[in-house]
Amino acid sequence: MRKFKLDHTPPETPPQEDLSKYKDFGKVVTGYQKLAHDIHRKPLYKDRRLFLFVVIALLLLYLIFEAERTEKQENAPETPTSSQPFEPECGS
Repeated sequence: MRKFKLDHTPPETPPQEDLSKYKDFGKVVTGYQKLAHDIHRKPLYKDRRLFLFVVIALLLLYLIFEAERTEKQENAPETPTSSQPFEPECGS
C-alpha cells in the first residue's frame, strides 16, 4: 500500500494586484449577466461562430442521412414489377 504525505502548510496568498481585480463587484455581476442572460437575446445569425457551427452540423447530418439512404437503395433487392397492379382475391 502506498504512503501519502499531506502538506499542512497554508497556501500562499495571491498578490494584492490579483485580489483587486476581483474586488470590483459591478464588473463581476456584469460579466455574469452577460454570460447567463445575453446569450439568448442575441439573434443566431448575428453570432458568427454559433451560426457557422449550426450550419456545419446540419450539413453533416444531411450528408450522413443521404449516404445512409443511398446505401439502403443500393443494397435493397430489386423486386420485379408486373404490368398489372396487385388485386386481392375476394372470397365469395
